Amino acid sequence: MDIADEIKRRLSMDEVVRRYGFEPNRAGNILCPFHHEKTPSLKVYAEPGRGWHCFGCDKGGSVIDFVMHLFNIPFSAALVRLNADFQLGLSAGGRPDPRELARLKRERAEQDEARAAYERGYTDRCRRRREMWERLKAMGADDPDRSGVERTLAAMDDWFDRNPYCRERGEQH
Repeated sequence: MDIADEIKRRLSMDEVVRRYGFEPNRAGNILCPFHHEKTPSLKVYAEPGRGWHCFGCDKGGSVIDFVMHLFNIPFSAALVRLNADFQLGLSAGGRPDPRELARLKRERAEQDEARAAYERGYTDRCRRRREMWERLKAMGADDPDRSGVERTLAAMDDWFDRNPYCRERGEQH
């Protein structure tokens, strides 16, 4: 069995998309990273070997194809990346290039830091919006500062609806 077959056998598409920052919904769909869309159309199959298919752009394939498209890299680089990112310890008759592994580790650390920075900023935005939302909700109808509050509250409720994973909001939708 070659390294590509072993990667496909060991890794489920669900594991791969989660590792690279995507969160499938209950139906196993994510927003397709290969075209612009508002509703998830890329189906992620949980069983190893099944892969993925986007019903919007009609792309699909294995975990290797996904990594090739996602990072715009050739087949051999996708094999090295999956092997390194999931610490599979696979070797195609020789050791992977240490420079490539070091580059992948640096890239992974940069991605993790960027994701952490985004989450910190997102949490801070959620907190500020929640504080503003609570202050506006507490205003009385005769408060002189209430001008435009109804529109603002509606816009903020819409923002919370579009950001359901905002952990700072007190109520769930």
